[in-house]
Amino acid sequence: MKYKIRLDTSTDVARFVASTTSIQNADITVTDDKGMCVNARSLLGMLYALEFTELWCNSNVEIYDRIKDFVI
Repeated sequence: MKYKIRLDTSTDVARFVASTTSIQNADITVTDDKGMCVNARSLLGMLYALEFTELWCNSNVEIYDRIKDFVI
């Protein structure tokens, strides 16, 4: 699954990481439009992702219910 997301603040990042960390057996990454990629469960990686121009959350399982507050 692939969703375009929006994270504006470090609080958004912390909430997003908390929502993805609890998902078992999933490969969840956040990418930008230029191919940069970070682990969606990494607080440090997700803070770095705030510099991306666009944020796309990719997962091998359905996670919409967990990240719906961030999907645009």
